[in-house]
Amino acid sequence: MSNRGKHLLEAFKVGGPSSAAPPAAPTKPAAPLAPSVPLRSAPGRGVIALRAAHLQLLVLVQVVMVVLAFLIGRMSAHTVAAAPEQPTADVEANVGSESAGAAQPSGEQAPVPPAGNAATNAAQESAPRTVPEQALADRKNVYTVKVVEYANTDAQLKLAFEAMRYLTDTHALPACLIRKEARLYILVGAAPAKSDLEPLLDTVRRINGPPPGSRPAEFHDAYAERIDNVFPRK
Repeated sequence: MSNRGKHLLEAFKVGGPSSAAPPAAPTKPAAPLAPSVPLRSAPGRGVIALRAAHLQLLVLVQVVMVVLAFLIGRMSAHTVAAAPEQPTADVEANVGSESAGAAQPSGEQAPVPPAGNAATNAAQESAPRTVPEQALADRKNVYTVKVVEYANTDAQLKLAFEAMRYLTDTHALPACLIRKEARLYILVGAAPAKSDLEPLLDTVRRINGPPPGSRPAEFHDAYAERIDNVFPRK
């Protein structure tokens, strides 16, 4: 055998079927991946706290509005409330001015001071007097007609004021309400002598009382009295 044939035989042995590498196994195709679905995450604690704060704010605003509406209603009720009756202090302050307007429109009247107030009593004595009081203060006059006498209390002051208004308004008498110490006096007129007061005294005794009673001869026991006993003159 020639060298060429020998080499071919060796090459056949080396590259023959026994020495060839096995064929590679076919690979399976990879399974397609499922599309990813975005997951909804639950609201965080910060979002929950924010919503709770908004809810509390709304509740607080509603409570404030209710309170404001209540206060406005109360203020309106107080505004339209009826005015109270005239207190006793106002009656005391108007005792003189009412009598002055009825007996003599041009006269000025000093208010009757509260009981026990020395400073106010002194102010009354120095204040301008009504025409009936000026006549009582005149030293030339000695007597006056004492119509009725009351205790110096709030209840009696109202009665005395009504009686004085009745004499001045209804009968046009120069009456005035005077306070001296613990007593209240309704006085009418002033004159140097008792005889000068007889016509006035007769008129007062025949006057019926104020309504609603209107008792006949309500002031029948009126009499002439010394001015110094019932009127504080300087």
